Amino acid sequence: MDKSSNQAESLKLARIRKAILDMDMPQESYSKQIMNKIGVNEMVQKKNKFMKKTLVAAAAVAIMGGGVIGSGFVSPAMADTLKHLPVVGSVFDKLPDKSLNEAVKKGLTTAPDLTITHDGVTLKVKEVLFDGSRLSVALERQGVEGIGLVSGEQNPKEKGYLGLPDLKVNGETKRLFGAFGEVPNFDNVVMFDAVKDVASLPDSFELTFETKVSGVAEPFTFKIPVKKLAVQKALKPEASISGSGYSYTVKELTLSPASTRLVIDGEGVVPASAEQTGKYAPSQLRYEIVDDQGNVLQSSLQGVKIAGTDTKHHDELVFSAVKEGAKSITIKPYTETMVKDAGFNKELGLPKEDGKKTYLKDLELTVPLQ
Repeated sequence: MDKSSNQAESLKLARIRKAILDMDMPQESYSKQIMNKIGVNEMVQKKNKFMKKTLVAAAAVAIMGGGVIGSGFVSPAMADTLKHLPVVGSVFDKLPDKSLNEAVKKGLTTAPDLTITHDGVTLKVKEVLFDGSRLSVALERQGVEGIGLVSGEQNPKEKGYLGLPDLKVNGETKRLFGAFGEVPNFDNVVMFDAVKDVASLPDSFELTFETKVSGVAEPFTFKIPVKKLAVQKALKPEASISGSGYSYTVKELTLSPASTRLVIDGEGVVPASAEQTGKYAPSQLRYEIVDDQGNVLQSSLQGVKIAGTDTKHHDELVFSAVKEGAKSITIKPYTETMVKDAGFNKELGLPKEDGKKTYLKDLELTVPLQ
């Protein structure tokens, strides 16, 4: 495969990974036993011919335990592991994801160098990012060749498939919503990537990351030291706008060297254009962010589903970092035109939609960064 083909595949795989949280899970896709185990009734995936190679499940992963999450306790051994060293052989800097690229460039990721081997299969924690808005963990698998890393089956026959992770954070029960799937450009790397509820985590904590591997009796349980290495600027704009029978308020805006986090509460029925009638329907409201210098921020983990009948909406969104010198951002809401009655591609478990954007100019809102 030539270089341009590899780049195209990487972009498509990355877009699959980003689609998360906002789509109802089709019954045909995964067994109820798996989803009940992780406590989730939703999954999101983007349409892509590479889905057979890469499975990306949006999962509400329960964080179990009995400690106090707010304590922020870090042991001396844990602190030693967190020494701020450059990450050699970074996974994140090779992904088409500006937020992760910036995190590596600015030294905000760590490589804990944790390895576990069971029954000939080795898993290694390659890289971790936590900037207060996003938690990303990359794992490398060794000792298995010829199959993917994640299977859509409950009990795959082949040895070596990774199961959805169980997490603990300093012990307190909590839920993180994240994507879990293969990483483009790397044959044996899988990644857990979470945005929603990440802001509630303490600045320093021990992450227990446990995954089972098919054909291996003993689970792989990592104790990963995690520390927020980015300085954040947190704003509460309470900026609102109304139009087309819909209104929304920007409740929180958090800036870090690696990302931009927005919390938006909306109310009303998602507006539909003249083209979004009959067999076509609008997606739920999505957001494009542009700074006052004309730079479009790249979205991370923002899914697509057909707009429903709900009139109350809450979104926690993460984009790439605002460039230095920007004084404001403009939020540009839009919908995508979707085929209302097309249902799902049963083979891929994906929605059918054509992706045409309709911008809602009367809902554009500019928010100062001061």
